Amino acid sequence: MFLPYLGIPHDTIKRLPRQAFTRQHLAALLSTCVVFESSPAACDEAREYDMRSVARLGAYPRFELTSADTTVSSVNELTAFNIRRLFGERI
Repeated sequence: MFLPYLGIPHDTIKRLPRQAFTRQHLAALLSTCVVFESSPAACDEAREYDMRSVARLGAYPRFELTSADTTVSSVNELTAFNIRRLFGERI
């Protein structure tokens, strides 16, 4: 289960009833995630689940990564402002 990766401790998850996370809860959690990837397929999947994506140039040229919310050639190009801007009015 991927919830520990979202910052929810494993022991907390174990104490919750099986149906504690509805689709709406999971959708709300996923909509606050950022996917860092370098493939077009992963950026497409992130968009499908309403997650934001940052594509790193390298294996694919920029024109193949158009489904990403932003593209960078290096992680050093990212700033807190750039990440915050991914979410626009949702923050």
